[in-house]
Amino acid sequence: MPLEGWVWSSATISGHIEPSTLKKRHHNAIRLSGVRPFVLYSLRHTFLTRLGEAGCDAWTLARIAGHASINMSARYVHPSQEAVMNLFSRLQGPPLLVNPNSNRPM
Repeated sequence: MPLEGWVWSSATISGHIEPSTLKKRHHNAIRLSGVRPFVLYSLRHTFLTRLGEAGCDAWTLARIAGHASINMSARYVHPSQEAVMNLFSRLQGPPLLVNPNSNRPM
């Protein structure tokens, strides 16, 4: 992540891409591609949702998205049962002792 400057600089007065420029380019891309129209902001939401699905924690997601609070980022993080079990399987430590009569940890 750069410490200064714009991620998408542009030859505008502000030095970065303006919302109106993005709207125009998005509109033209939709028109030329024939893709069903969609709100440009949906791309950000989809990206953050996929980060959450990939196992990104709320704190890292907040940093990437620029959220002031992890409460906003937590909306994108919905760990599946498989993800939770995978996390536990990665923990280091002695194996659980199992009572052979009950198949439950002692």
